[in-house]
Formats: sequence, structure tokens, C-alpha cells
Amino acid sequence: MKKTALLGVVLLTAALLGGIVCFADAYDAQDTDDGLQSVPFISYEIDADGKLTSNDDSIDEYIVVTGTDDIWGSASSISWYVVVGNVTIDGHITVNGDLNLILTDGSSLTAEYITVDQGNSISIYGQSGGTGKLILEKGSTVAALGGGYDHNSGDITIHGGDIRAISTSSGAGIGGGRGGMGTVTVYDGKVYAQSESGAAIGGGHGAAGHVNIYGGEVTAFLDSVDSGAAIGNGSGSGAGDADVSIYGGTIVAESYTSAGIGGAYLNGGSYSVLICGGSIHAVSSTGAGIGGGNAGSQGSVIITGGTVYSESGSGAGIGGGSDSEGGAVSIAGGTVTAVSKHAAGIGAGSYDRDGAEVTVSGGVVRATGYADYSDIGGTGGSDGSYSTGTDRNAVIFADVIGALDPDSADLSAIVFQNGVGSIYGDSIAPVMSFDLEDDTLHIGDGQTLIMNDGVAITGSGGRIVSDGATGTVMFDGGTIADGILDDGVKRKIVTDIDVEMNRLVFFVGDTAEVQVMVFDVFGDPVSAGSVRIEAGAFTGDAVLVNGACTFSFICESEGPVSVSVSYAENSSGNITYTACSETVAIEVSVVNTDDTVSDDDDPSQIYVAGAIFVILLAILIAVQVLANRKA
Repeated sequence: MKKTALLGVVLLTAALLGGIVCFADAYDAQDTDDGLQSVPFISYEIDADGKLTSNDDSIDEYIVVTGTDDIWGSASSISWYVVVGNVTIDGHITVNGDLNLILTDGSSLTAEYITVDQGNSISIYGQSGGTGKLILEKGSTVAALGGGYDHNSGDITIHGGDIRAISTSSGAGIGGGRGGMGTVTVYDGKVYAQSESGAAIGGGHGAAGHVNIYGGEVTAFLDSVDSGAAIGNGSGSGAGDADVSIYGGTIVAESYTSAGIGGAYLNGGSYSVLICGGSIHAVSSTGAGIGGGNAGSQGSVIITGGTVYSESGSGAGIGGGSDSEGGAVSIAGGTVTAVSKHAAGIGAGSYDRDGAEVTVSGGVVRATGYADYSDIGGTGGSDGSYSTGTDRNAVIFADVIGALDPDSADLSAIVFQNGVGSIYGDSIAPVMSFDLEDDTLHIGDGQTLIMNDGVAITGSGGRIVSDGATGTVMFDGGTIADGILDDGVKRKIVTDIDVEMNRLVFFVGDTAEVQVMVFDVFGDPVSAGSVRIEAGAFTGDAVLVNGACTFSFICESEGPVSVSVSYAENSSGNITYTACSETVAIEVSVVNTDDTVSDDDDPSQIYVAGAIFVILLAILIAVQVLANRKA
């Protein structure tokens, strides 16, 4: 009884404080009307803002997969199948209609292959653990998961699970059969795909791949001399255009004669590759890491984000495969490394080929080509074209840029060549952090390096120096590691303004007090300078003392008063504090003096006192109840 009463006191007090804790059991599958248990799964979708979102779903009506069940679904219908335990089907599975497959945690399904021809579809889901397995290792001229011989695949969508799909011949691992296009979307899960002359993920031999990857762990592998792209087109002439978009996830793509990601061997179709995010490692022996295959067609590569490593033996790291021209390459963001052992880092493959149309307008890019070729450019033919765009934020490490014109007014970037960095343009604001390593960045007279919030320059051996009296670094939240910035470089420090009110609510006729603190980029109070405040009809100026000053003004009218604060420019030695022009979104509520609340009362104090009173009263009542029961 004592324990029960004491628990009542605790719970009552916690409830009044708004801190009661609710305990819930873990998910327990419930029996449905047909005797089956509701099966949970995780699905993904792209919301209205273009963001990937996950959903905790469940299904009540489904078929449990058995070892004898090799024809799934029916035409023009939606079916649900669930794998429970370890199931083996001797032979292959044919999908009809729109089929949904749930791989429950701890289960596995093994079959030769699953045929999903055009006009049908399959969506594969996992559960929270992601441990349900699908094993398909006997595709050949058909895809391990996808189209049959000479058939395009239907839509293949992977939301989760652990999937292994291998074709031993010309069908894709996941995608089209030999001669068939593949349409594949991966949201999440662990996916391993392999083929010979088809793509690991994408088209079968001689066919195009249409692939979208939003997340998950994806490994695509080929090692034959007639290989398709790891992700993209299958090998051979006659293929259409590869269309590959990567928005996230961890991707490893490795091929031999076709691209790691993109086009295929022997004029195997053009390619369009878009990378917006994720961690990508793409490698090929004679195709481009990302781009075209050996003796392949031209196409385009666009990178706007992510961490990308792309390497080739005799093709470009990014661009054309061996014996292929570079196509078009645009990099607007991300951290990108492009390496070739016998061609351009970005541009053309080997054998005297023309370079690409290269635009590097953002991100941090490191391009390394073979000794006799450009890091960015051609391999004996024309160097193509080179542009930085006008975004003023690209950082490029490339010793030899074939088409670089140092006098071009169109250049706007930081470019490092042979350890020496130069700023092209009046001001540069990188949006990605980078290491200087043993490099030296030179800021010319009248040029400004802008360090925005979240951007850091690191590197124990690097230096930033000024080539003139007015070379400047402007700090706006960004940082430069100790020992890198030379003392001769001017610094501009954009400050942060902190505003505090002495009360939350004021009344007409009250005197409001506003304290302003100004801090430099390192978080220290600014010792000098003046501050202006505008509050309704009031305008005042004050000099900072140890970084602070206080304003007082009388509230003159009923309603909110917007307080605008600015810090004026003040110079001291080589340190320049520059105006923020920052408007502080603080509203001073001015209430009519006829209000029943006294001028001197702070309403927030009243609310706190009332809450404490209620809590104490509740505790007293509970203690009294305990005493009565004891009596």
C-alpha cells in the first residue's frame, strides 16, 4: 500500500510537470480477419519538396512464399508476397502484374532468377533490420532480376533487403535481358549485382539502362573483356542512351571495358549521368570511371554534390573511355577526384583523342592525368573547352589544364597548378572545405577570399599569402587552420550580433532596455566600434565597451515594436570589422496601460509562480491521501 501511494504521488507530480513517461511494447504482429498476421515493412517515396522520406507500413492480405510457388501474381493486378524463413525454389520465378515482395528479417529466398518483363513490375521491401535476403545467381541471357531474353524489364524498385543478383552471360544482373532495356530504382537496402556483357545494373547486352539510386549500399561488378557498364548500358552496338541518376547512398561500380557508371564498350550507346549526392567509387580498366566505354560514344556527366572518386586505366577518370573523345562534363558541387593512369583525369581517353567540354563551377575538384596528357583536356587531339562559370566558388587542383587561358575574364575560381594556387576573379567564396596539404594559395592585390559559415581550410603544410597590400580574407563564419594564414594578409571579420531584452512584455510608458553584444568570428567580444539601434520611432547610437552597450527607450504606442540593430564599420590595424546589416527579429510587445496587470509585473513570473503552486498543492493532496490510508 505504501508503494502504491508513493507511486501515485510521483505520477501525479510528473503529470502536472508535463514529464510523465509512457512505456510502449515493441511491435507485435496482430492477427487479421483472415488468420494472417499483419506484416510490417519500410517503404520510401519522394515528397513534395523532392526529399526522400521513409514510411513504416504494413500489409494484412498477402501470400506466403513456398518452395513450389514459381508463378507470382496475375496480369493487371496488385499482389503481395512475403518471405518467411528460408525458402528455396528450384528453377526461376515469373512475375505477372504489379507485385510487391517483403523480405522479413532473418529470412531468405533463393531461386535461379526472377523474370519481370515490360508491362509488369516488382517492388522489394525490407524490414527494420534489413536482414531479409534474396539470392538469384543463375541468370544468363536473361537478367537475374528483370527482363527475359530480348525483353525489356518492367519497373524494378528496391526499398530494402539484402539482394544478390548475378547473370553469368549477357543479361543484366538487375535490369534487362540480352537486347532488353532495364529500368531500376534503388531507395535503400544492400544490393550486389554482377554480369558479363550486360550491365550489372541497367541494360542487357546491346541495350540501355535507366537507373535511379537514392540510397542504400550498392555494389555493381563486371570483369570480363566484353563487359557492360557496372551501372548503365550493356556492351555492344545498338544500345540506346544510358540514363543514370544518383542522389545518395554508397555506390561501388567496377567494370573492365565499359564505364564504371555510364556508357558501354564498342559504341554501346551514349550516356547521361547525373550525380547529386552520395559516396561514389567508380573504376574501369579501359572505359572511363564515369562516362563512356572503350571505343564508346560520347555523352554527358553532371555532378552537383556528393563525394566522388572516379578512376580508369586507359580511359579518362571522368569523360571518354579509351580511344574515345571526352563529351561534356559539368561539375557544380561536391568533392570530386578523377584519376587516369594513361589518359586525362577529366576529358579524353587515350590514343590522341579530343578533350571534353569541361565546366567546373563549384565544389572541390582534383584531376590527375597521365604524365604526357592534360589533367583536364585532350590526349593529343584538341584540348576541348574549359570554363569555371560565374558562381565564384570552385576549387580546382589540376597541374595541366589544356584549355586554360589565364587572361580570360570568364574565369572565376581558385586553381592550383604544381602546388601554386591562384584566384581568378575579384572575389572567391568556396562552399566546400578543402586541404591545402603542401600548396600555397596566393591572394592578389584587390582580391578577396571569402570564408563562409561551415567552410574550413586545413592542411599542416599549406600557406595562404598576399601578393599585394590589399589581398584580403573575409571571415563570415568559416575558419582557416592555425599556421596557414600569413601575417601579411588583411583580414575582414564579419561579426555576430546578440540582443537581449530585460523583459518579455512592456507597457505604454515603460522604459525598455536592450543590451547589444558584438562578437568576432572567433567568439570573442569586439573591443571597439559603434552600434545603432532602431526601435519604432527611437534611433540611438552607442560605443561598445568590452563588446557591449545598452539602450533605453520609452514604449510610446500599443503594439509590437521591431528592433533593428546594426554594427558600424570600424578599422583597427589590419583588422576590419564590417557592417552586418542584420535585422534582429525581436518584437517588443507594448500593451495599453489600462490593462489590469501592473506595470511592474512580469507576466512570465506570474505563470511560473502559478505552476509551482499547483504542483505543491497536488503533492500535499497526495501526501494527505497516503496519510489517511495509513490511518
